[in-house]
Amino acid sequence: MSGLKIVHAPMEIGGQVGLICKTLNEAGHEAVGFQFYRTFHNFTDHIIPTDTYELMNMFGEMMDYFDLFHFHFTMSMVPGYGDLDMLARAGKPMVMHHWGNDVRRGSIASAYNPYVYTGNSPKEEQIHYQLSRVGSVIPVGIVQDYEVYDYVKPYYNEVHVIPLAVDVDRFQPAYPEEVEPCPLVIHAPTDPAFKGTAVVERIIEKLKRECPLRYRRIEKLKHKKPSRYTARRIL
Repeated sequence: MSGLKIVHAPMEIGGQVGLICKTLNEAGHEAVGFQFYRTFHNFTDHIIPTDTYELMNMFGEMMDYFDLFHFHFTMSMVPGYGDLDMLARAGKPMVMHHWGNDVRRGSIASAYNPYVYTGNSPKEEQIHYQLSRVGSVIPVGIVQDYEVYDYVKPYYNEVHVIPLAVDVDRFQPAYPEEVEPCPLVIHAPTDPAFKGTAVVERIIEKLKRECPLRYRRIEKLKHKKPSRYTARRIL
């Protein structure tokens, strides 16, 4: 039995889409991701850089070629979700993968966490509209953890939790010397407000008064550099 042809679109999320495609390809499927949103991370593994206009132009060919459409971040390839309607009429299976800020609503989040930050999320009315629109066509949603689960559960027939992926074979641990008296703490926020950087650094400063401690804040590096940077330049 031949594998499925699977497309991921329209954006890469923290290297996760590339890892999913890598695993699917290793399992005998043909999987590729499209990234229309350029970031300093510059993820390239199993990812094809593109833009919104090119995605729309390629959609017809993709609909004919691919067996499964895996969308991300409550987005699709055509503004207004018209592509979802066409795929549904063609009988193409689809899933929508949510990642947090695309669906995180303050009215729900604050009930579980009084410190939650939702400033990067769309307005609640927009989130509700998008989920209602997507859920009317796509029966299956995916989230990375149960914190996101409650935001999307009412909109899909099924919601599955797929934890964040890490390719451990790509990392070589760099252990400190046994005699090192001063441990190193690294904080690499993509968005300091969302990641709670101010709180982290306030606590770090308090800890420094109690025990020897080194701290490094790493920002704006491509995804392949931070581990190499910490191993070779800090430790």
